[in-house]
Amino acid sequence: MMFFHEYNKTTSAHDLNVHTFRFRKIAFLITALFNSTYSFAEEYFELDALELQDGVSSVDISRFIGQGQQVPGVYRVDIYLNNILIETRDVNFLIVDNKLEPEFTVKDLALLGVRVSAYPVLSQKSPDEKISKLQEFLPGAFSVFDFNQQRLDISIPQAGLESKARDTVDPLLWDQGITAFMLNYSMSGADTYSKTGGNNSRTAFVNLRSGINWHAWRLRNYSTWTEQSSKKWNTLGTQLERDIHSLRSQMSLGDVWTPGQIFDSVQLRGLKLASDDTMLADSQRGYAPVIRGIAKSNAQVTVRQNGHIVYQAYVPPGAFEISDLYPTSSSGDLQLTITEADGTEYESVYPFAAVPIMVREGQIKYAVTAGKYRSTTEGGETPEVVESTLIYGLPFSSTVYSGTQQSSNYQSLLIGIGHSLGDWGSVSFDGTYARSRLPSGQRSQGQSYRFQYSKSILSTGTNFTLAGYRYSTSGFYDLREINEFVLDDAGKVNRNNNRRSRANISVSQTIGSLGSVYVNAYQQEYWGDRGHDRSISAGFGTNINGIGYNLNYAYSQGQSGRGHDQQIALSIQIPLSKWLPNSWATINTSARKDGSNSQQVGISGSALENNNLLYSAQQSFANRATGESGTLNSSYRGSKGNLNVGYNYSRMQHQLNYGAEGAVVIHPYGMTLARPIGDTAVLIKAKGAQGINVYNQSEIATDSWGYAVVPYASAYRKNNIALDTASMPHNVDVDQHSRLVIPTRGALGLAEFTTRIGSRVVMNLSWNGKPVPFGAMASLKKNKGEVDHNGIVGPDGQVYFSGMPAKGTIFVKWGYDNKHQCETVYTLPENKLDDVLQSFNAICK
Repeated sequence: MMFFHEYNKTTSAHDLNVHTFRFRKIAFLITALFNSTYSFAEEYFELDALELQDGVSSVDISRFIGQGQQVPGVYRVDIYLNNILIETRDVNFLIVDNKLEPEFTVKDLALLGVRVSAYPVLSQKSPDEKISKLQEFLPGAFSVFDFNQQRLDISIPQAGLESKARDTVDPLLWDQGITAFMLNYSMSGADTYSKTGGNNSRTAFVNLRSGINWHAWRLRNYSTWTEQSSKKWNTLGTQLERDIHSLRSQMSLGDVWTPGQIFDSVQLRGLKLASDDTMLADSQRGYAPVIRGIAKSNAQVTVRQNGHIVYQAYVPPGAFEISDLYPTSSSGDLQLTITEADGTEYESVYPFAAVPIMVREGQIKYAVTAGKYRSTTEGGETPEVVESTLIYGLPFSSTVYSGTQQSSNYQSLLIGIGHSLGDWGSVSFDGTYARSRLPSGQRSQGQSYRFQYSKSILSTGTNFTLAGYRYSTSGFYDLREINEFVLDDAGKVNRNNNRRSRANISVSQTIGSLGSVYVNAYQQEYWGDRGHDRSISAGFGTNINGIGYNLNYAYSQGQSGRGHDQQIALSIQIPLSKWLPNSWATINTSARKDGSNSQQVGISGSALENNNLLYSAQQSFANRATGESGTLNSSYRGSKGNLNVGYNYSRMQHQLNYGAEGAVVIHPYGMTLARPIGDTAVLIKAKGAQGINVYNQSEIATDSWGYAVVPYASAYRKNNIALDTASMPHNVDVDQHSRLVIPTRGALGLAEFTTRIGSRVVMNLSWNGKPVPFGAMASLKKNKGEVDHNGIVGPDGQVYFSGMPAKGTIFVKWGYDNKHQCETVYTLPENKLDDVLQSFNAICK
């Protein structure tokens, strides 16, 4: 690496200001040489002015004369094809016609998207044959290398490129990642102490998502542990998965969920092969909902899906929002339970399903799932089931889809069509015919019809997330209903559990500068029962002079009128930044239909450099003998995980709640603790470089060994992983501060950075009593004769190195024979190892 480039890349602005005077002569001469072609013809430059004292002009600096000319060799560059970033990797450059030209193999060009078959001369070459003159094989093509930016621009006529959708990433670039064990964990708990002599209690919930990666294979397990009235361990599913690139699909073995777009999702123990939309480009791709509620006191919030607890947390009084839900399948209603401090429970249902079924013209989406049904009801049936679905995109913005479900006690066939209405949104309509055998042996058959609508109106700020209606005849059961049957008090099958009709709608609307409103409504009726499930939530939010106002309403009613509840809440948020940075005062008031009401006032905010620490304090008052209560909560978001702790009290009890979440990753280089990482992540390897922040990830930094995990990487997408050079200690340097990683689904990608741990040094090299010639190459000798830390000697024998060990040997060469090279052994003073920059003289022999 050249002196001027290396120094500018690794030295801070402060260091440069301190040491600028030492290098002014170097910069002046180098600048004059590099720009000489602009003001003088090259033949007028007198190279003999740089002859050695022995009269031999053995220093070759002709490569520096002319715009953009540098030393040939391997450089890590950002490759842009027709001004679009393709990847970042090492490229070998050669001097061709007095300029640097990249060297590629025929295979490299194919990966870049070149239609090799369109060029006869190129197609006759072997895939590994190298070429360095693009224009000779690709008419109209050329390359430009920006050395300062380490950017290589390649221009190729569009006719010479494969026809691909925008944002397409070639499957040959997909990275299956490294072998690893990954564990995502989330824990929450509370200790409750009675003030009236009652029983103390403890509740706890642990959510574990673990997995092992080996090449393309992914072993995954999802388990929970609950402690309340009793301790219970529950395994929600274990799967062995891998992707199949040629089919753009995922294959899963074990406890798998059927897709939820056509039929309601159910869990089977068996095999699934299904299309994976994430393998498509963003431009070719066609929802866990946000759950809102209102708590009257310091409440426990539990979310269940398909009978399993998928979320549990503790919230203070007032309106709350759950936006980080991780559902276990792509459909299945979500049951929200709010358990107040006095034990009162309120339940409501949130419908969850895919939006209307639409794919692009000519696109096929399929899924085949076979296995034994996994019942969540004790005594439920577990027949062998085969489900297959197919979706196909037709011309004229239409999509047809169909599916079947087959088992010993159930057969169904669904046929439907979806259509885009342009500015009016999209709709889908389908019908299902099903035959069922009830547990009593009785046969039943019926039909179900479903209508769905979705629309976003950007100009008006209106968003219909999902609106739908389903009607079923009395003899219709779906697969879940026929296997999760309900017995009445006499032990007979209760047929009132099959659905008659269902309607749901979700609408949000912005009202210009006035704010926004939302309405979510759901109702479901059953055959043989006059009752129904019903839930409505609505809200309005606005901001006036920096003060936020939110009004929320919630209504819920269970089947046969059970759990009937209404409540309304008003919250006001006042910024306090003038007096306390990043803080707000909050005022909440809420009331229920039964006459109970509560009021709260509090303060919340964030602290520390990256706002890692969140805190809140709140004082409440409620009627109905509840009296005063208060809460104090704090949470810390760190690079190794998140912690939270809270305390609350009321007239009857006081409670301590706590929680932690994060991840443990065991990889070939050791073990790394991290924040929750999701399913796909990237491991940063910057060996020995501690405490370096990850760019745009302020809460993530390398650990004591130089490792860090970047969570929630985008599968089959380009993830640019960069280190924040401003956070690097003065004794750490990296050759390249960013890496491009394209992991497959579930992979742990690797972003490896070559680090240099050591001092920054400027050596004044002399040889035979005079400075080492300008333009000489200086290198640090390593074991077995290898060299590293290349630098170019400037005027007066000065050369700059970074990441230098405390002692070593420098090898210098400026000619083509042994008499034009020398070595010097150095030892850095121990009392100056912590200096930002060291400068000393060294004699080369």
